[in-house]
Amino acid sequence: MVYRHANRLIQATKILENLGPIGPKPETESQARPLTKLEDAEDQRRAGYDYAKV
Repeated sequence: MVYRHANRLIQATKILENLGPIGPKPETESQARPLTKLEDAEDQRRAGYDYAKV
């Protein structure tokens, strides 16, 4: 595994943990990656994902 890809997987895991247990979540790392650009606020990430899935 390449170092860069490992970091992406770690960031995606953090995003999934922040989104919480309720509601739909990104299924892959590539779906979670754009959410890492949002600030660390959970509400922004949830809103961003809700907007993206529409």
